[in-house]
Amino acid sequence: MKIGVTAPGSGTQTFAEYLLRKDGLKGSDVSFIGVGASLAAATALRSGQIDAISNIDPVMTQLETSGDIVIISDVRTTKGTMEAFGTPMPAATLYTTKAFIEKNPKTVQALANAMVKGLQWLHKATPEQVAETVPAQYHGTDRALYVASFTKIREGISPDGLFPRDGVENTLKMLRSTTAGMETVNVRLDETYTNRFVEQALRTNKR
Repeated sequence: MKIGVTAPGSGTQTFAEYLLRKDGLKGSDVSFIGVGASLAAATALRSGQIDAISNIDPVMTQLETSGDIVIISDVRTTKGTMEAFGTPMPAATLYTTKAFIEKNPKTVQALANAMVKGLQWLHKATPEQVAETVPAQYHGTDRALYVASFTKIREGISPDGLFPRDGVENTLKMLRSTTAGMETVNVRLDETYTNRFVEQALRTNKR
């Protein structure tokens, strides 16, 4: 089968491979085709260029609403994420090198402050306020679709930005199962992530 993903090697492909491996298959048992994350992705499915799709919103909400797809695994929701992974799963990060952090702690803290403040605002704002704030290209010509998509994923947005330890462990587990060569790499998790900048941001934002 041909599975459409946002781009080869992307997170949407990694997720599809993870689901395949859970059922005893490998990524090489299918063909992954990059279809982007816009109207072109929906067109590729509707025209028969792909048989299945692993993508992001608003593409998935659009295809689901129109009845073009049946969702097999939905990690836009907390329930779906727990069903797929068994733990929370961090999906976006602020990352850099250890050397940069040690040399520029104030810059790193300022970025963490901004992200935490943004996350907290997302939980207070209405979907309509979010749609009004983001650049127009995010919702294109269908503002209602953007609002519906944001409403769908909202519960999965972290309220504070903190990384749960079990989620980090599961991220490594998924990478080991889908990335060639990762099986034997010694990854010391405590040296690869930290919550200290987020914790400081939370203290600052309370003042």
